[in-house]
Amino acid sequence: MDDGLPKVYSLGDDIGGNLIDLQEGAGGGHWLESYGLQGFQEDYNPSEFGDPEPSNKRNATQNIAQNLLLTDVPAVLQTHEEGLGDASEAISVLKNKVEAHENIIRAFDETFKSSSRLNFDLGPKLEELSKDLKEFKNELAEMNRRMATIEMDLKITEQFCKETSPYLNKVREDITKIQKFLSPRPNREPKNVQQMRKATK
Repeated sequence: MDDGLPKVYSLGDDIGGNLIDLQEGAGGGHWLESYGLQGFQEDYNPSEFGDPEPSNKRNATQNIAQNLLLTDVPAVLQTHEEGLGDASEAISVLKNKVEAHENIIRAFDETFKSSSRLNFDLGPKLEELSKDLKEFKNELAEMNRRMATIEMDLKITEQFCKETSPYLNKVREDITKIQKFLSPRPNREPKNVQQMRKATK
């Protein structure tokens, strides 16, 4: 217990007159579970965020605020949104390559049709074209598989961003509550104590 505050907080606990809507406090990171964001907490260097003191020198409430402020949920969303753009661009590039390969294959097919009507044998040239055609078709199939994978990743990422947005708003609200709680106030005494002091004057 530090500064008269418990080390673990429950949902709806009233700490110093401020409602702290967190599942768990100074344990570090467990609050993410209440937002469904398990696995998205990164390692941060507190000094980069203007907090030179190590966590063991901060009190329990400061640790809660630090966890909220340093778990960069907006950065996670930004990374996924950038992934959406990268995936879309990759799909566009692949589609252009596929179209180019299809044109080449079409040209090869036309060559084969023409050669069958000729009175002379193209021989080795046709054999070489057949081999190239097979390679292009294999590459085309592989590109289609890659496109399907990227499109699936795109859908998953879009769903993640959609589902995470409300959690991000909740995190921002809690950060505001914590910052408000940590801001200096002229008197933190409970109202009943203040009333008793006034009554004795």
